[in-house]
Amino acid sequence: MRNRISEIDELSDRDFELFQNSLHALFAGSFIIKGIDEHKKYYQFIINNMKLVEAYLHCSGLSLKYDESIGVISRSGTPSDRINLGIEETISLLVLRLIYEEKRHDISLGQFPVISIRDFLEKFAVLSKRILKKTRFRDILRRFQSLKLISIKGDEFDPETTVLLYPSIPFALDGQIIDEICIRISMLDSDTADSADSEGLSDETEESD
Repeated sequence: MRNRISEIDELSDRDFELFQNSLHALFAGSFIIKGIDEHKKYYQFIINNMKLVEAYLHCSGLSLKYDESIGVISRSGTPSDRINLGIEETISLLVLRLIYEEKRHDISLGQFPVISIRDFLEKFAVLSKRILKKTRFRDILRRFQSLKLISIKGDEFDPETTVLLYPSIPFALDGQIIDEICIRISMLDSDTADSADSEGLSDETEESD
């Protein structure tokens, strides 16, 4: 595999720039998604030069994961490379995964499932029996957006704001561990209030995991 690294010298100036930018995008957001306009050229370059990119990542102990049926490329490495999530982030990601699976078959090719902030919070409350503080909720959404899991289309505090769900969500949360997460959630002490306000958010600003 290492012998393929020499192929970098054979790239044209344009392709070498694409090679650099594709890797930057992959490391910056963990995912490259074909359906995102600014990702299309990076996605296609990696698909067309898969062996070269795999060889390059292999030198750093990394590997590529990809699924052309949904148009997603990601990287994986050692356990230390994994992103640690708090319990509220973990539950939020599970909620997004469940909603994504419910909606993915109702959309046309090239489109992304869409939910509202209200949809998300209602399912979060049912699943977890927990209250998300407003600032904590905003931070979770923004972190997921930076990881290219979702795209927020408005004010995070507006219950009617829409959120695009990217096909990277199944990559971030493997279906095999969903049951394990649900068991963990069911074992949590229900020491939070039983109900939230109409948007499912607490007005308190103090945050804790």
